[in-house]
Amino acid sequence: MRNVIWVYCALLFFTGSCKSKQDESLTSSEAALKVDSISSTSEIYTVDIKNSQVFFVGRKKVGGSHPGTIGLSEGKLAFENDILVGGTLVLNMAQVTITDPNLDNGQKIKLAKQLISPDFFDSEKHQTAVFQITAVNPYLTESTIIPTDSAEWKTNAPTHNISGNLTLKDSTLGLTFPIRLSFAKKKCLSDAKFVIDRTNWGIHYMSEASLGDKIINKEVNIGFHIEASK
Repeated sequence: MRNVIWVYCALLFFTGSCKSKQDESLTSSEAALKVDSISSTSEIYTVDIKNSQVFFVGRKKVGGSHPGTIGLSEGKLAFENDILVGGTLVLNMAQVTITDPNLDNGQKIKLAKQLISPDFFDSEKHQTAVFQITAVNPYLTESTIIPTDSAEWKTNAPTHNISGNLTLKDSTLGLTFPIRLSFAKKKCLSDAKFVIDRTNWGIHYMSEASLGDKIINKEVNIGFHIEASK
């Protein structure tokens, strides 16, 4: 299947050389994957940013978890004969919203500000993150890694494995994870859930083992629902 590339001014997010260095319960990351030019015959679909969503869940060793969303600025998907072959998503890293129902509005705002600070995303310096698809292949059950501590956080009824480069802050790494795709009437729906190690992208704040019960887990649950149409 053909690979694809778009270059935007401004998403970040396997079986490669870094696997041995990571907990095998995680979606593994590796050096940036190779991308080729998109075919001139591909149909380009525009992502509906109002009906699409990128979400996450961060956890503390003690103190529960905090879900939230990250703004989606733009996106394009490429199809050949009604088959997804590539695409790009651009995230607005300054648009972070905490959705934890256990926090009041003041606490949500405070936590969102910390996430866009240099402690985490450093959004003033790195305003966007980019995810660029490099390959889409049929789903293989044996290639799917489900986190042992959060088995419920997984793609439901996956149809494909998707690979791509995630550029976050100053780092670009390759990922592969399961995704569910459906395509009908010039509209594509895609859903995925996976887990990454934030320290691979240089986000180390409060991740050191020496912090004991104060640790903020380096593992972060990531998910998205993307709608795109011609």
